Amino acid sequence: MNQPQGQDLQLLNESLELALAQCEDFAPAVFARFFERRPTATALFEVPDTAMPPLGCGQMVFEIISLLLDSAAGKPYVASYMHQIASEHCAFKVEDPTLYPELMASLVDVLATLIGAQWSPAYAQAWERQSSRLLDSLPARALTCPASAAGGTPA
Repeated sequence: MNQPQGQDLQLLNESLELALAQCEDFAPAVFARFFERRPTATALFEVPDTAMPPLGCGQMVFEIISLLLDSAAGKPYVASYMHQIASEHCAFKVEDPTLYPELMASLVDVLATLIGAQWSPAYAQAWERQSSRLLDSLPARALTCPASAAGGTPA
């Protein structure tokens, strides 16, 4: 593992610990922020109770954080898993590639808000580097849903 990645892993873990000390489950806040940024994205989710976050949002936040940490740790599976996620999202008609960076930015916004004065430029830079690295593992072709997938057939 190269030095910046190792430092990023430490910074991501430290900032997550600080955020979790403020709020044990910040997934609802991440999706609230995401929907503020991209209101049209709500149509992609099943929301049986508007007082609750969309179904599956906790799992999605967990997966994103796990992938960011594994990417920072230099795990080799991350890029192929990101391709798989993009392919699976096509079955749910997630065809706008800008939704991925918006969700990542929403996660970072919520973390920064929870951490408050303890949020540092080093944390911000580590999250930005690792978010960019993760998103860079999704080439444009992985974000283009085949016609059959857009019609609801899993790719």
